[in-house]
Amino acid sequence: MPQWGHERSEARGLPEIDLPDVDGSDSWRDLARARVTTLCQRGTPLRGVFPSPVQRVGRLQFADGTVLLAHAEHPGSLASLAFAASRRMIRETRRQPVDSLDLVFRCSSFGAIRVSIVGIDQPD
Repeated sequence: MPQWGHERSEARGLPEIDLPDVDGSDSWRDLARARVTTLCQRGTPLRGVFPSPVQRVGRLQFADGTVLLAHAEHPGSLASLAFAASRRMIRETRRQPVDSLDLVFRCSSFGAIRVSIVGIDQPD
């Protein structure tokens, strides 16, 4: 039995699309780790923190267009991070520990703010 959609794409001459696995694999984590590594190596500045539909999760938007979903350890940390990003007070972004999905933002007035990356989003 043919899979759904393959006969239609072949009939129109469209290339077959390889969709990511949805079987619980960690492919999004691998992609997120790669993006976080690139952001930290390049020193890409955080441009803003915006609300997401999920409580205590924010959308971190970086200068290169990357948008990551992040969860704060403490209530109010995302609000502090949003304020610091809007005032350009973030001095450094670092992974802590090195191969994790945890980011530490060092701010001039708030000290260190730790967030955990919980997903990848697309820019608006």
